Amino acid sequence: MGAKLVGRWQSGAPTMRAASQDNRALAADDCANNDFEFATDITPVPATAANQCDDTFGDVPADPAGDICPWAAHIRKSYPRDDSGPPPSSYQSQPTSPAFDESDTQTHRLLRRGIPYGTSSTSTLESPNEDGTDRGLLFLAYMTSIVDQFEFVTKNWVNTADFKAAGAGIDPILGQSNGADGSRQRTFRVRSDGADHDLQTDTDWVIPTGGGYFFAPSIDAIQHHLASTPAT
Repeated sequence: MGAKLVGRWQSGAPTMRAASQDNRALAADDCANNDFEFATDITPVPATAANQCDDTFGDVPADPAGDICPWAAHIRKSYPRDDSGPPPSSYQSQPTSPAFDESDTQTHRLLRRGIPYGTSSTSTLESPNEDGTDRGLLFLAYMTSIVDQFEFVTKNWVNTADFKAAGAGIDPILGQSNGADGSRQRTFRVRSDGADHDLQTDTDWVIPTGGGYFFAPSIDAIQHHLASTPAT
């Protein structure tokens, strides 16, 4: 269930390519572990001069209904790849986004990396262990527009229950919900054996403790302007 809610196993292997069990060899292959789509079948090809990805892990079937990777799964919510459909009500009034598809999705991508700190928790559902260890994740992302990338993805995809379809639910991992009554309850949908199951929680699984926006000049600006020798 954890792998379904994230869209990846603990190793990092995507459920789209390892539906029934983890695959650590796939996870360790930086090329293959990102070679999948959601709405389109993928047939990996051997490495060539034009394609340096030597993917030997087999074909990747499409998952348009969310049977393998739920629409609410974290990796699908934050980067829907080639999914398409009507825009969420939160931004359908924007004339530039009458609907969303991959060409629109690509304009909202951001370069990000999660950096974990602290030792892994030994807690399980059967044996919870409150060890008092400070652990978490440093989230870093680069983008050209905070509004059109990080904030757009967070507001219109991650925290919109009807993206990519009505009733899909809020991202179960980092989604935030603040009901009118102060409730933090959020719902997310998973499919099993062809049937939909709506799961609920009123506990935040990711708790932000701080953050900031910072300007980083481009490499071109550093090389040709900021680091250039002034004229004499």
